[in-house]
Amino acid sequence: MPEIQLGAHTVRSHGVKVARTHMHDWFILLLLVVIEVILNVIEPFHRFVGEDMMTDMTYPLKDNSVPFWAVPMLAIMLPFFVILVYYFIRRDVYDLHHAILGLLFSVLITGVITDAIKDAVGRPRPDFFWRCFPDGKGVFDPVTKDVMCTGLKSVIKEGYKSFPSGHTSWITVASFCYLQFFPPPYDVDGWGPHAYFQMLAESQNGNINGSNAQQSELQSVHVDSQHDSGPILEGRRY
Repeated sequence: MPEIQLGAHTVRSHGVKVARTHMHDWFILLLLVVIEVILNVIEPFHRFVGEDMMTDMTYPLKDNSVPFWAVPMLAIMLPFFVILVYYFIRRDVYDLHHAILGLLFSVLITGVITDAIKDAVGRPRPDFFWRCFPDGKGVFDPVTKDVMCTGLKSVIKEGYKSFPSGHTSWITVASFCYLQFFPPPYDVDGWGPHAYFQMLAESQNGNINGSNAQQSELQSVHVDSQHDSGPILEGRRY
């Protein structure tokens, strides 16, 4: 595939035009942000946790192995930095815009699906006992035997969000799986997604088919004109 003209479409020359063309895409992206915020504000489903179930939920309450701030750094900022560097090399605002838009869509759609499942399932974390009873004294309902937590509500709330893993989905699905839409970086077409080159191929095939059809039509008209002029020429001979 031939290289595109570099430096022809920059943020200064075509940035506003690209943003206006994809205004609806950014509106949907903003809607996903609102949904993601709502899913993190609402209370998740509180699954029944009986006293006899606490045996597997007494792991010590510790900080995350991968800090929370590191997730957006790996899932968003690192790919964004690579995309930005590539823009300064190619000076193509279309490539920059579509890459950032696709990255944000993949991250937010993954986040919405992950948090929606977390809230709906309400699976307790392995350290739920210490989240629920920070003093180590379990309190249970005398009738249902369900937990009656005495800890901080915010800590307990996160204790019901064990499945699926947000770290795994954000970093693996949202970032690395997004790269599957692109050829390898060492490929000649590594600068664009597969869908773009498929569209170009279909467009070129359509143009070739159109030109072939036009050429066939011209040949048909030429043959018909020769056939119609035959008797006239013969009449002139006599």
